[in-house]
Amino acid sequence: MEAGEPEMRIAVGVVAVLSRLEQAMRLSTEVGAEVLQVDDGGYGERVNHQETLRRLAGTGADVLVMLEDDAIPCTGFRSALDDYLVARMRPEIVSLYLGTGRWAGTSPSVQGPRVQALIDRADARGDRWIFADALWHAVGLAIPQCIAGSLLDYLAGDPSPTDEAITHWARKRGEKIAYTHPSLVDHRDDERVVDQPEDFVPRHAIRFRG
Repeated sequence: MEAGEPEMRIAVGVVAVLSRLEQAMRLSTEVGAEVLQVDDGGYGERVNHQETLRRLAGTGADVLVMLEDDAIPCTGFRSALDDYLVARMRPEIVSLYLGTGRWAGTSPSVQGPRVQALIDRADARGDRWIFADALWHAVGLAIPQCIAGSLLDYLAGDPSPTDEAITHWARKRGEKIAYTHPSLVDHRDDERVVDQPEDFVPRHAIRFRG
């Protein structure tokens, strides 16, 4: 940011479920969140994310950051956000996490090697960003205010889970998803909130700023 330019304002919101309220409150305090959105069972995953984004947009901040309640922020999280987001200032979705586990809308046997190849290339070149045609996780997202309205309008009509719906929105616009490298958040993996039973697959950031 050049001298004399207005400071970019970032607002952080935590997307939470009632069973993780204490954990969500600790996370909210740790990152200085402006919004804590708790689903008491009446919203569901999709609507709860949308309501969080809507409330964040109402703050008037330039960039709206959503963290799920099982996110683990890196040390100096707010400074890290400034470090990465101010430098780009583009109207794009930024994922703060790229990790293991299940990648939304993909076949794990195909997706695992693809993600590892992206990580290896970024490591070899010293890249701070990884670009992909999909959002594979919704653990931590940064969304510019200038596209929040368009995204919310789209999400309201797409019945897919949030990460997959954002992928659909980005592809319709011909946009890439930008992933910070390393990830600015990790994924707490001690409790899961899913609609259906699933086999355990470890979930953690492949590279974490720590």
